[in-house]
Amino acid sequence: MSKLTDTIRLSVVFIVYFSLCLAARPAVAGPGEELKRANIKALQRAIEDLTATFGDRYPRGKEFLQKASDYEKEASAIETALRGGDAKIAQNSSALATKIEALRHEALLANPLLDFDKLLLVRRQEGRMGLPQNWQGNCSMGAHGYDNQIAVLSPVRPGGKITTLFQPKKNAFVGDVELHFDAEKMIFSMPNPKGRWQIYELGVDGSGLRQVSTDDPVDGDNYDPCYLPDGRIIFCSSRCFHGVPCVGGRDKVANLFI
Repeated sequence: MSKLTDTIRLSVVFIVYFSLCLAARPAVAGPGEELKRANIKALQRAIEDLTATFGDRYPRGKEFLQKASDYEKEASAIETALRGGDAKIAQNSSALATKIEALRHEALLANPLLDFDKLLLVRRQEGRMGLPQNWQGNCSMGAHGYDNQIAVLSPVRPGGKITTLFQPKKNAFVGDVELHFDAEKMIFSMPNPKGRWQIYELGVDGSGLRQVSTDDPVDGDNYDPCYLPDGRIIFCSSRCFHGVPCVGGRDKVANLFI
């Protein structure tokens, strides 16, 4: 249960971290907007949670909280001055937002669950992200025309290096990556040479590519796989040949198969 809890917390760490990074993007409006985007209160809550959860495993928690508290006081003073029409304070506002962003990176990346060196990811060119609508599956998307690859980020930090592990041929889609429990292999979705979506397996060193799912004689699509603890694989398949009613059956319904 502790491993599952840590996995859930690790997912939340990345969600919080990237959400805060997005919130802290440079302002496009007037003075003080950067401080609103920096969201010091959200950062304080994240640090408080990390401190309460990990205790001694998060040794700089009190230090981070003190910095956050000091920055909050500065932000409050700046916001008061801005409401009073003090335009000169704008420069202080921008400088404080920069300090808050630096603290965010330092405090959230100090999470003890981030004590690993490599992160598996899918890298895809902006403009064609390969994300179906919530009623669609992979088979509703075009199988080709993507600039994407399975890659590894190391170290797991904003300045880490991204190295390509697997690049599909003919700009085919590659995604739905799931790492095996032993971290020695992975499964993912990719169209086969016939253009049907299938499930593939690959070693973490980029070797041993093989198609796992069988070619369906009735032209079904198989995708979005997941390893089960007993060694089997569960996946989505359109071989049931049902259509989504609310779009007139234009998109296929997927059922779960083993």
